[in-house]
Amino acid sequence: MTSSCRYFTFFLFCCSTLLFLQPGAAVGDTEKRSVMLAYINESPEVSALRDGLSTNLDIDLSIRSNPDAALCTQNSTILAYGADTVSKILEACPNQKLVIISSHYMINVMSHLLSQDSWGYYMDQPLEYQVKHADLNMPTIRTLGILYTNNDSEIDQIKKIQATPHRIGIRAVKVEQGQVAAQIMRELYQTVDAVLITGNSEIWPLQDFKTFLVLGMRQNKIMIGGFNYLYTNRGSISAIHTDFHALGIQIAKDILDGKRDGYSYFDKRLIVTNDLLSARYGIFIGGKPTD
Repeated sequence: MTSSCRYFTFFLFCCSTLLFLQPGAAVGDTEKRSVMLAYINESPEVSALRDGLSTNLDIDLSIRSNPDAALCTQNSTILAYGADTVSKILEACPNQKLVIISSHYMINVMSHLLSQDSWGYYMDQPLEYQVKHADLNMPTIRTLGILYTNNDSEIDQIKKIQATPHRIGIRAVKVEQGQVAAQIMRELYQTVDAVLITGNSEIWPLQDFKTFLVLGMRQNKIMIGGFNYLYTNRGSISAIHTDFHALGIQIAKDILDGKRDGYSYFDKRLIVTNDLLSARYGIFIGGKPTD
């Protein structure tokens, strides 16, 4: 074969190869799914979530730490961390489809604002796991108080806890409209060893935790539970948290599979303890799994 024929044959091979390539694809490369993680405040949970998402090489991850109206025109899948982030995005972009990570309580509060095709995970864990943690790993707790409101989204969980036999005694107290939670806490601490922090932000606003902590210290009583580092840093002695690194891995898979809908708790958990507080109270915190 002459050199001119060889060059012509090679030219035909290249042209036929290009014809069979998908639009936008490159030889030896696959198109990645664009995902934007939106949040307002940096935290250990956001860091772990970001690391988990980054392990999936089929995800092209970008970060938006100050979500605004520019998200309305994004082609990326938007993963919104926290109720404040979700509210800010939906204020600028009503009916925006989102993947959401927020507490069970706040997702229920915001449900009328969320688009029907949004989906996600609760950032907290079911209250029964917090109670099991106290039951199995905190032998000094003999009685546990739980506060709830009339329209509490976790009322069914609390009723289930009351109906289930435990080593520790459960005392559930209803917070009536207009009552001051600090006053109820002062009285509750007199009859229980610990109080469970639920996801109800009406009862448990973060700005009041210093008051709750001081009230407990005066009576040598403690708080347990809560679903992120803010609660642990402000007075919760120990809690069951979501494993956010594993959650990031799972959400990346969910996005690529395109099979998720609705909201659910995540099934991988961690025990988190405030070592300074446990030392101050002289309380042993065990590590038995709550599954």
